[in-house]
Amino acid sequence: MAADCEMVSQTCRLPSLRSVARSCSGSSSSIATTSSSGMSRSCMVVVRIKGRPRSMTPTTMKKLLRSLRLLPTPPAPTARKPVEVIVRDPRLPSELESLIFELVAYQELPWMNATATILALPLVCRRVQAWIEPLFYHRISLVRNYEASETELPKFLYPVAARSPSFFATHVPSLYFDYTIPLVAVQRILGVCTNVVQLGCHHPYSSLALLLDHIPLQHLMLSEFAFPPNPPPWTRSLTHLGLTDHIPSDPQILLDALPSLTALAVGVSAFPDPSESPEVGRVVKTLLSLLPARVQTLVLTIDAKTTFRWTMQRFREESVWDERLYVHLRPVMDATWDGWSKSKPDMFEDAERERQLIRGTRQAAA
Repeated sequence: MAADCEMVSQTCRLPSLRSVARSCSGSSSSIATTSSSGMSRSCMVVVRIKGRPRSMTPTTMKKLLRSLRLLPTPPAPTARKPVEVIVRDPRLPSELESLIFELVAYQELPWMNATATILALPLVCRRVQAWIEPLFYHRISLVRNYEASETELPKFLYPVAARSPSFFATHVPSLYFDYTIPLVAVQRILGVCTNVVQLGCHHPYSSLALLLDHIPLQHLMLSEFAFPPNPPPWTRSLTHLGLTDHIPSDPQILLDALPSLTALAVGVSAFPDPSESPEVGRVVKTLLSLLPARVQTLVLTIDAKTTFRWTMQRFREESVWDERLYVHLRPVMDATWDGWSKSKPDMFEDAERERQLIRGTRQAAA
């Protein structure tokens, strides 16, 4: 290599400047070195190749020194440690997985205001969808959305048409229909929700009788009830009955035909107007006297404060007091809807809590 090497202003780190000079003395390329400020390990190196000066980076300098065997060859890279490769996603036992997702769902699911979390859970994977989606249908409340001036009915009728009837028969135990839901829609939905145990509806029993025949009802709320000549199977399982507008002319027949009944709710509109007639007190006393021992609760629902004050006045005049009687300042359907739709105590649970409080107070006084 016919090149002259002179000193330049490029600093590099060398093992020993004098040894570099001695090693280069017999090579075809010459490197001249001097010590700078008395330091034996620093030098100023200039390289002139083919008559043209070129600056050298530290990396280039190291390559040159290695080619002249002035720097040791770096060791060969060691073999890498084997890396564990996960072939597929790890899984928990399916029972534990479903429990975790259902716990999250129940914590995130206020029944009237589903959050973004609960709506996103079925999108995780198909098995999570199978666990979580039925929870959406556990309590169906079809009511009017007054802010949007519409009902939720179309949103529910779409899956009713798209899914198998067996899905709704399995996963819908509770149904509530607002007074704005037409009868034809109620009949369509009851045709697929055949295992409902709680039903609230503003239509009379006669319009739903055929659909209710083989449904295992336990709680039933209707506008009016006329008992059929041949009692259907659900009469043996019904424990709670609510009537908003009318009661049978002979309540004894109704009470005898419902052997499992433990609670009865009646709207005040089914009785004489308390603001015009004192008869409401006597009618309620008569109804209380007809209740068999198994019926522990009679709820009288009232929808206005004025009516409530008149009713309580008539009760005082007639000395109407009974541990089983509970006056609730809400209509039958609203009190039912609050409990079933929002997972809150309904009017019957409120009545039981009030009765327990009265009993506790009396026992403490004794």
